[in-house]
Amino acid sequence: MSGDLILPSLEIRGFRAFRELAIERLGRVNLIVGKNNVGKTSVLEALRLYANPSPRTLLDLLSIRDQFDGATVGSASGPRPVPVPIEALFHEGPTGTNRADVLSIGPIGQPTRTVSFSRKTGSQDPGARGAAGRDSDLLAMIPYLERRISLRPPRLLPVDDLPKFARYEMTPEAEDLNISTVHNEHINSNGIDTRRSLEIWGRANLSEGFDAIAESLRIIEPRVYQVSANVDSNGGLVPIARLIGASRPVVLRSMGDGMVHLFNVGLALASCASGLKPGLFLADEIENGLHYSVHEDLWRFVFKMATDLKVQVFATTHSWDCIEAFQRAACADTSSEGYLIRLGRKRDDVVATVYDETDLAVVTRDHIEVR
Repeated sequence: MSGDLILPSLEIRGFRAFRELAIERLGRVNLIVGKNNVGKTSVLEALRLYANPSPRTLLDLLSIRDQFDGATVGSASGPRPVPVPIEALFHEGPTGTNRADVLSIGPIGQPTRTVSFSRKTGSQDPGARGAAGRDSDLLAMIPYLERRISLRPPRLLPVDDLPKFARYEMTPEAEDLNISTVHNEHINSNGIDTRRSLEIWGRANLSEGFDAIAESLRIIEPRVYQVSANVDSNGGLVPIARLIGASRPVVLRSMGDGMVHLFNVGLALASCASGLKPGLFLADEIENGLHYSVHEDLWRFVFKMATDLKVQVFATTHSWDCIEAFQRAACADTSSEGYLIRLGRKRDDVVATVYDETDLAVVTRDHIEVR
């Protein structure tokens, strides 16, 4: 069943908490569990970077952890340019030393499908080339990133000046940096902000998966038969729904946070189907805002959409109810494999234990603690 998966396995080296993390088996739908600060969200971030290894993604990953001031982007550089704190993305040893110089993400043992970034310094920095009058010793100290996708020629990204780095994505010499290797959508633990929802809505509207949005809402409210949206004065999306028996459309937010969360799940899955290639759907704390009684219906929906739309799913949870519901949905769906991936620490490293559907049945039956 794994022949058409984007990632049949996963290896992450030198990224955030991971010196070297290997997940030997992946399914169509994958649920990641583990204690706080073990790296569940970091796996999703690594997958975002794998799917779209661009300057914009790098800045997003730094911004969501408050590792740089987004207001600096686009501002005029002063006498001392603000560097991109790119070192925050690279693995650091337990003593705060020996920070990795290379991070790589891809299937295990498949270098032709791997994305990597290397921290380097020297006059090859693209921002330094042709800079008349610069001292050669200073040139040798200028930092840059070397990005490699598969066996393509490497691309060099300047990191000595944050605004320059942000603009680099728009320059002719970086024309291929916006090419996503995989179409992907992600939901953070606090949801999707309304401005980004508007962007995703535009893609989802044209996708074959658009009906998934209304179907997701019927998990809670079976009377939903149509979904539309308006735009508010701040440029954010305002989703609305039509209900059987109701005389006028209902603003979704008035129906509660659970409905908004399900809208985000359906919206992101539909958008993943808008590309020419299979997509990746990433959700942090997928059960947020939902009563435990609808968790199984959520997972049945996710399994169905993942199969129908050829999307590979990665989600995290801390909820035992969510794990039990995942197991029941995984066993009921015979068309897709569902794997539970438990992250834990072994000395200074993070390691993964993979549970298939048979293992999961034992885990939930015997209430074996995997969270």
